[in-house]
Amino acid sequence: MSTVNELLLDIALNVGDPMLERIKESHVLGFINRAARDLINAGWLLPQAHAENIELRSDEWEYDVPALFAYIEEIRLGDKTVGTAATIATGVLLDGAIADTTTTLATVDDSSIFAVNDLIQIDTEIMLVTAVPTATTLTITRGYYSTTAASHLDDASVLRPHADTIFDYVIPRPYWRIKTQTGGANTTTAALASRPQFVFHSRFFSFTAGTPLQIVGQRRPNTYTSGLTTIDAHMESFIVERATAYAARFLFAAGDHQHLDIVYRESMATSDAFFGYHPAEFRVKPSSTRVPGR
Repeated sequence: MSTVNELLLDIALNVGDPMLERIKESHVLGFINRAARDLINAGWLLPQAHAENIELRSDEWEYDVPALFAYIEEIRLGDKTVGTAATIATGVLLDGAIADTTTTLATVDDSSIFAVNDLIQIDTEIMLVTAVPTATTLTITRGYYSTTAASHLDDASVLRPHADTIFDYVIPRPYWRIKTQTGGANTTTAALASRPQFVFHSRFFSFTAGTPLQIVGQRRPNTYTSGLTTIDAHMESFIVERATAYAARFLFAAGDHQHLDIVYRESMATSDAFFGYHPAEFRVKPSSTRVPGR
């Protein structure tokens, strides 16, 4: 897996400026993001599977679609409730106490194994990971899965909940649909902005409260803000070539070496060829449903 910094070096070498003396690092990061947006606008998608952060609640039929999902392929039902499922240790500890019930930032000794949409458990409280801002911090939503927010001591173990849950039942597609919730509230959610939701058809679908769902689908490529951020897998070559083309065109337009026009044309042609391949794994799955607004 390549980082933004590794691609920055590749692009700088491609345009003959390895020390970034003629072009700023911030400009190159901008070209990387322009390349990523080209992928987004061309309809490329990435797998976004196994988000297991929705708990079915008694007499509740509408649930917000987890972050990042642009298309939903399947919704799977767990074979255990949260209360009966086991936990597993991650080997990660809190690196500072959580002193109250409202803090939304947890400091840990290593955040690298966590991602957006993950669930973690500390003592008996389950939390949703909404961002991984640094190598040692997690942005969290407290009191998830009907647990109660509490304070936690330094060095408490960070666990993964429902570790032995098996998601082997795919909920039939006619049993659910996706809609845009235009504000207001349901029985468990305060008034919020417009957002996509699952709606289960109560006449067809029955469940045990506390059962988790697993969402399987696709997301759009990322854009990047940090040099340490990992580039989306299998997108690296396209992004390098496309960003090289943008960097070469920038330098050529600024009056730099004439050969950069050739670099621009060659890199743009190579990146266009990558566009043309567009393997099936990066296309919309035939059975997928688009998430509105994403």
